[in-house]
Amino acid sequence: MRDVELALERLRTLLGTWAEHVNSINDPSRAAAIHAQHPTRPLVFIRPRSPMMLQQLADYAHIDLIDGFVMPKVDMYSLSNWRMACQNLNADHLLMPTLETAALFNPHHNQELAIAFKEAFSQPVFALRIGGNDLFAALRLRRPKNSIVYDTPIGTPCLSAAWLLCTAWFLSHRTCI
Repeated sequence: MRDVELALERLRTLLGTWAEHVNSINDPSRAAAIHAQHPTRPLVFIRPRSPMMLQQLADYAHIDLIDGFVMPKVDMYSLSNWRMACQNLNADHLLMPTLETAALFNPHHNQELAIAFKEAFSQPVFALRIGGNDLFAALRLRRPKNSIVYDTPIGTPCLSAAWLLCTAWFLSHRTCI
């Protein structure tokens, strides 16, 4: 647990330093700019371990400098906790749910999740991540070396679930382009 506390302390320090130098970080070619419309830096995401940790991060000074959050192990069973955790985030923060639980193998669950995603968050979903290694572990398997999840038998349900969820999001009004 000491590692987590250390990481959170370093994040606080990083956010403070970033806030002091926000202009030169967001747009190094225009250091005098007050706020760059489109930063030249890469997008920065934080992956909290749990919804409770995300709620804690929402209270950090300068957390608005972060572009978004990766949400691990999102399924119908955890969605309400993630929804509650996101309520105190800025509406401009991007979300990246990770599909990596055994529930992903249930098509009915995925249909419910796609519908629930449309209503759950005020923030846009930037991308869906597939947690291939965790999905293999749910089946008590290991991913073959030098392969990606989509090249394996697990790839088909992953792609089906991702397609279903992406379609639901792009048809809703809260999508990122």
